[in-house]
Amino acid sequence: MVRKPSVHAFLLKRILLLIPSLIGVTVMVFVISHVVPADPVGIALGPEATQEQINAMREAWGLNKPLYVQYGIFLKNLVQGDLGYSLVSKRAVTEELSYYFPATFELTTASMILSIILGIFIGIVSAVYRNRLFDHLTRTYCLFGISMPVFWLGLLLLLLFYVKLGWLPGGGRIADGIQVERLSGFLILDSLLTGNWEALGSALLHLVLPAFCLSSSFLATISRIARSSVLQVIREDYVRTARAKGVPEFLVMGKHVLRNSLLPVITISGILYGQLLGGAVLTETIFSWPGMGRYVVRSILHLDFQPILGFTVLVAVLYALANLAVDLLYSVVNPQVRLE
Repeated sequence: MVRKPSVHAFLLKRILLLIPSLIGVTVMVFVISHVVPADPVGIALGPEATQEQINAMREAWGLNKPLYVQYGIFLKNLVQGDLGYSLVSKRAVTEELSYYFPATFELTTASMILSIILGIFIGIVSAVYRNRLFDHLTRTYCLFGISMPVFWLGLLLLLLFYVKLGWLPGGGRIADGIQVERLSGFLILDSLLTGNWEALGSALLHLVLPAFCLSSSFLATISRIARSSVLQVIREDYVRTARAKGVPEFLVMGKHVLRNSLLPVITISGILYGQLLGGAVLTETIFSWPGMGRYVVRSILHLDFQPILGFTVLVAVLYALANLAVDLLYSVVNPQVRLE
């Protein structure tokens, strides 16, 4: 008798596999960031700094030590939950990431929810009405969504809905003058917990344009994959058998077709979500969204090593968790999939 692997054993195995992946990622980023022919201390102190000041700061931050020693110190601090301090802001990297991460998480989660719901709906309807008007229109939209650059779409959305019509706000996470008690850093959640309905409405309105802009290409991708998967499943023998038995069409589509065609959609959704959590730099820049994308770009421009490394570790963990969630969803959507 074959023993079915438990969820706990599967989770433990995946977490243990995450450790060498994190080490490999940090080694590459650490080496690349430190071999750049530039002086981060000089950039942080400015052109007026003396050589004595530069040497003192290098010694204080341990930048005068060999590269392998610096990396060993970084790993030691990482195990203790310490990601170091920024050379530019002089603040703890964990503190800065805890400030920027909620903004990116809200934006990317809203974008993915929009992409998944609309993408699956468009894909199913396009497959059912294949080669008809709706299918042709959605194919045109998908081509538009994939081809349109994010920065250009964002500018068009701002021009139409903010400048011309004035229906939606143009940037930021919340309107000026509205205060929200910070409990978790997530504006929508904090507004709900504190009963601040004015802040909740403002936060949702500010989320509409950047979320739609960010989801445009991913919505197109998910809808095309959903359409292809539904078309493949709808030709299977068990679908024809269910229809021959007189099963209502909505049960055929919901129980047999949709459930069995979701695996490719779940796969691509997990990959896209992991990428989005890494920071949607262009969208955050266009809509003045204070997320991790803008934060890490600023750190790269100033050669601020510790925020770059901290961001890399966080993104690697988030990407691994997103793929772990995908694997767990496989067994939920299709019980025939085993956690092996």
